[in-house]
Amino acid sequence: MELSEKQIIELAEKIFESYVNLSLGKEPGLLSGSVYKSIDSHPRTQEMLNVCKEYFNAFDGSIREIPEWEKLSKFRLRLVELYMQK
Repeated sequence: MELSEKQIIELAEKIFESYVNLSLGKEPGLLSGSVYKSIDSHPRTQEMLNVCKEYFNAFDGSIREIPEWEKLSKFRLRLVELYMQK
């Protein structure tokens, strides 16, 4: 399935927000989105968490230059690629 840039950004944000919420002890509710409900049992969870860790270990707190935007784009794309490998 081919995703637009906007769809990749939105899905990557949902994936990341789902991990953040779970790490804070929040459980998905009845009205939670499908990403949040399924992320903890996803077969690529550890790989996606590693991608998040790598990105944040290299993140210096701001995105100002083109190479930093490129890293963010690659991070988002990698998260989505892993998520789509169900």
